[in-house]
Amino acid sequence: MSIEQQIEKLIGEERYEEALSLCETVNDTYQKSHVIRVQNARALHELYRYEEALEIIKTLDPSEESLITEAAIIIDWVSDFYYKNCDAPPYEIPVFINKAINICDRLIAGNTPYKLDAMYYKANALSAISEKTAYRLLLHEVIDSSPSDIHHLLARTTINLGNSYIEEGRYVEAIELYEKAVRRMPDFSMGWSGFGTGLSHAFYYSGREESCLLHMALFCFYRAEELVDRRKIRYAKAAENGLKYVLGGYKEKPKKEDITEWNPIAEKGKCATKENAAFEEFFYSIALNETLFLNLCLGCRKDDSYLLDKFL
Repeated sequence: MSIEQQIEKLIGEERYEEALSLCETVNDTYQKSHVIRVQNARALHELYRYEEALEIIKTLDPSEESLITEAAIIIDWVSDFYYKNCDAPPYEIPVFINKAINICDRLIAGNTPYKLDAMYYKANALSAISEKTAYRLLLHEVIDSSPSDIHHLLARTTINLGNSYIEEGRYVEAIELYEKAVRRMPDFSMGWSGFGTGLSHAFYYSGREESCLLHMALFCFYRAEELVDRRKIRYAKAAENGLKYVLGGYKEKPKKEDITEWNPIAEKGKCATKENAAFEEFFYSIALNETLFLNLCLGCRKDDSYLLDKFL
């Protein structure tokens, strides 16, 4: 296996520190290949070392891979700055964002292998400059154009689309999207954090006390907390902040060890009806023995009454 293949394998396994270390072991007297230098930038990017990553990209002749990496660095850097996860980029934000958009347009127009990724990052760039309608339309286009086996891209795109609906108070639509994301990637913490966010917003909108929506949201955030990679600051904060937010809705904080006692296998079918069968099936297939009062949760209709917390 070549050194490039070894590094790519480590990046694919999210072993970014090891990938970076391997990149840096290439002797300075041996000129690093273009591929290794891009891999070096990608590893730094994933470790939130945006400025170092961008400095490497600047030294390279443009290639499709270096361009999509540059666009990703710019968009994620700005996003993390907006979420207060890092310092501001040393550039004018609008100019920085427009550069990313131009890169994405170039990759999209060229019909490159990175076209879908470029569409995804362009959508996020449009969101950063408050072009919300164009942002949502492009996310829909990514979803419609993506092969069904590109799970990570589809999950991230679906989550972002759900986030846009949350901002507009369209909680039912957002929850539907988060459910799709979690079905596609059950081990992706951001899907569970998004799901919990939608449910918790719906709970506070409904004005009910300790309803099934709140229990479901708490389950989702506990799941996100369990799955999250702590190196991914944005993901870790989403789980942590969401959990604090939901627990604030309880008059008396429930004990985590008490939450997982219910056995869904024994209770399965207790609340089943045509209206909530799909939702029930989803939670049973995902949660199994790790559930949180789902005997209450599963009594909730998946339509407008979802927000009103009506039990069947």
